[in-house]
Amino acid sequence: MIPIRVIVKKVSHCDINSIGRFARYSNILNKEVQTTKGFINSESFWEYSNEQSKKTCENVIYTISEWNSITDWDNWLKSSQRQKLKIYFDDILHKETYKVLIKNRDRLDTFLL
Repeated sequence: MIPIRVIVKKVSHCDINSIGRFARYSNILNKEVQTTKGFINSESFWEYSNEQSKKTCENVIYTISEWNSITDWDNWLKSSQRQKLKIYFDDILHKETYKVLIKNRDRLDTFLL
């Protein structure tokens, strides 16, 4: 199995009243995934936006998670447990996108700034 990382971008509707529910959604997902087969770990980050340069009003949370395999991630994504949470919090979600990253094992990666 090749471990993977997944970047999930969650965007809420532009509503000051939805921020608390939006954070709760992300926190509950994190709590529920902890016992899921193949899950290794995750971190979540709020997107920083300078209010003066912000053109649209949105709240964004990125979650980067590590999994044992794509199959494990797919099973979690399609699980009834996750689907129920997404439906319950659908009123505050504008969109949710996923990017699956697989490490390039054919060469040595050198991180350059």
